[in-house]
Amino acid sequence: MSLTPAELQSVGPRLTSWLTHVFRVMGGYVAATGALALTLVATSFRGHHPVAAVGAGVAGGLSIGLMAAVNFMIHSDFKWVLLGMALVWGTSIATFVRESALASKAATEPGTKP
Repeated sequence: MSLTPAELQSVGPRLTSWLTHVFRVMGGYVAATGALALTLVATSFRGHHPVAAVGAGVAGGLSIGLMAAVNFMIHSDFKWVLLGMALVWGTSIATFVRESALASKAATEPGTKP
């Protein structure tokens, strides 16, 4: 933030109050993203709907992907943890696409059960 110690002390109480609200909102965002992920897993992912992969990929890129990228830009202490979460998200999408392709292939081969 490029503030001197005196400047930081003068805005400290207001900054603390503001950050409390920011982290509450972020907590809600994280909970909402988790609820979305669980809902997709319980519904569209099981049916291998392509739109589920697209939606989850876009949501992951805009949420954890962007958060990880910004944390690298600001040299955050949490950048590696967030990158790990982004990689787990990306791996889940790649696994979904692979399973969809295998299920589609099995469904088109004669004598196999879908």
